[in-house]
Amino acid sequence: MPPDITSKLDEVDQQIFDLLEQRVGLCQQAMEEGDDAEEQLNNYEGEGLWEEAADERGLNVTRMGRIHKEIVALAKESEV
Repeated sequence: MPPDITSKLDEVDQQIFDLLEQRVGLCQQAMEEGDDAEEQLNNYEGEGLWEEAADERGLNVTRMGRIHKEIVALAKESEV
């Protein structure tokens, strides 16, 4: 792979990690702010948003829904 593409992929990956860290932090903050916050997070319809956005972009809808679920699970078990 050409070095310029490798470098760009590295930059994009870093942005993804930064955004994941931010999203996990927000989920954790929501869970800390109330007794039913974790339940609300479980019921949050974000998965539908992910699937709709995936469909609009021609991405695999099922896989994007799974990615959303994994990010929520990551927030429940991680400390940022």
